[in-house]
Amino acid sequence: PAAPAVPGQALRTTSPSATVPPRGPGRSDRPRNTLGIVAAVLGVLTVVVVLFVVFSGGDGDERAEDQPPVSTTTGTTPPPEEPRTSPRAARGDVKVAVFNATEVAGLAKTVADKIVESGWARDEVSNAPPPSKSATIVHYAEGAKAQATDVAEVIGVGSDGVQPMDQNVRALDDDARVIVIVGADQQQG
Repeated sequence: PAAPAVPGQALRTTSPSATVPPRGPGRSDRPRNTLGIVAAVLGVLTVVVVLFVVFSGGDGDERAEDQPPVSTTTGTTPPPEEPRTSPRAARGDVKVAVFNATEVAGLAKTVADKIVESGWARDEVSNAPPPSKSATIVHYAEGAKAQATDVAEVIGVGSDGVQPMDQNVRALDDDARVIVIVGADQQQG
């Protein structure tokens, strides 16, 4: 049986109350504030990591052949450096293929003649498969970036037009260390 009601006093039943007592002022916002602070800290950390990666100077394009050799000796004097041959000295040994990716007849031969006049070894000179290209790209095989950059300079192509060979370009000529895909920009020069 229930106790008689007394004014100003809560009724008590025999079963426990299922309601949660109200929280004090400001206490109900604490979990939300904590989540907000955690989210803000994580957001700031994410921005810092992204900025570090973007501005650290590494874009992932560096390859082992483009890096200077690392010495593994532990002595006090460094080992003597191997004499390096400049790309110019090795030109006659580097095969360069040239493919015309324009509608201009003979443009690949004209570009190939410039390259050969600079001392490079001529490889295949032919037409490239479609589509036509507006800009010339100089592709290089592994370890031949310096030579490709030198070839690009000879024909007036900037460093942004020098790229590593992919398998599709490699399929055009298996022997060439450098493959030039001639674009319409070579018509002016």
